[in-house]
Amino acid sequence: MSQRRRDWALLVSLTGFELAVGAVALLLAWLLSVPLAGFWHPDPAALLTGALAGVAMFGLLLVLIRLPFGPLLRLLEVVRRLVGSLFQGRPILDLALIAAAAGVGEELLFRGFLQQWLTVHWGDPVGIVVAAVLFGVLHPLTLSYAVVASLFGLILGVLVVATGNLWSAIAAHALYDFLAILYLGRTSGGSPSLPEAGSVAGTAAAAPPEAES
Repeated sequence: MSQRRRDWALLVSLTGFELAVGAVALLLAWLLSVPLAGFWHPDPAALLTGALAGVAMFGLLLVLIRLPFGPLLRLLEVVRRLVGSLFQGRPILDLALIAAAAGVGEELLFRGFLQQWLTVHWGDPVGIVVAAVLFGVLHPLTLSYAVVASLFGLILGVLVVATGNLWSAIAAHALYDFLAILYLGRTSGGSPSLPEAGSVAGTAAAAPPEAES
């Protein structure tokens, strides 16, 4: 198979998987009568708020990768190598499509269906925390990765409650993933870009799962 065909197959498989996750979330919401109809209509203010949150999350990533903490150093190296192997040299449009699909699919599942279902029964705090923890648990690249993913899940959960619109989390997730994949992919070309043992560096933040897919 040619490189072009392999790239196309990877793009289709990643975006297809993420969108399938979203379809499953919509099906579960319908089966369990979780109200989503008025919750994720496009709203310019929510999209803008989400975009700003995505930029802020990426800024947090840049801070985290400079923390001199051993598990985060190892996580950064693992994620950089993984992101580099999957995404280095890919067209910007491919990265944008993958990030957008992840934002839609994963947020429909975790902040759309799951958080709302939990909230209906136990309230917002339980919905936010449990959905965030499950989001982290299902990103088991390393323990540190799962912890950081849970932290970002909390941010996204609070964002949804604050705006009352799922598109804020979708926009934040998609933009963060795009910026993180772009940054980590561009800095993963060789060992000089990876932190040496004992250097001041840190973690690749929890890019939602497409960095692992």
